[in-house]
Amino acid sequence: MRYPHLFRPLELGFATLPNRILMGSMHTGLESRPDGMARLAAFYAERAKGGAALIVTGGFSPNAEGNLGPHRAEFSTAQDAENHRVIPRAVHDAGGRIVLQLLHSGRYGFHEQIVAPSAIKSPINPHTPRELTAREIEVLAMLAEGLGNKIIAARLGISSHTAKYHVASILAKLGAGSRTEAVTIGMRRGLVTI
Repeated sequence: MRYPHLFRPLELGFATLPNRILMGSMHTGLESRPDGMARLAAFYAERAKGGAALIVTGGFSPNAEGNLGPHRAEFSTAQDAENHRVIPRAVHDAGGRIVLQLLHSGRYGFHEQIVAPSAIKSPINPHTPRELTAREIEVLAMLAEGLGNKIIAARLGISSHTAKYHVASILAKLGAGSRTEAVTIGMRRGLVTI
């Protein structure tokens, strides 16, 4: 046999796979359909029955700005998590293991709300992403500390009005409805840490 280890078990430390066959990520287009979760569950379960020991899902975005296109394929709410449960259940019942790929499209998303580290347009995309400025990232870090506008203003040597403007800009660019949501999004994107 040319690949003598292919069908041997693989110890991962937290689980043992029955073989070394991995199904890489595929975007089926089912992610955003009304019946998509049930159809994805059946799709991935068939691959597990066929011998794929570990399956990687197609990409799900952590927020609206990170979607690949205008169709929602997100894993950002408790309801998304609940809707998604049918997939690992089906794969586990078929004897396989599955991991969820979280994917933020950055400048490669094909919709007008894309956000990226810089405002450099992708050569394959008509849309230019919105970016946070260095100052906005600095303010976002202070929001992560739980600071209010007056303290942010004092630390930066700016007016409270300017601090309020930076916070409003951050919320708009990140598509956040609150300071807490902005910090959460910033953490997911690696812009801030707590």
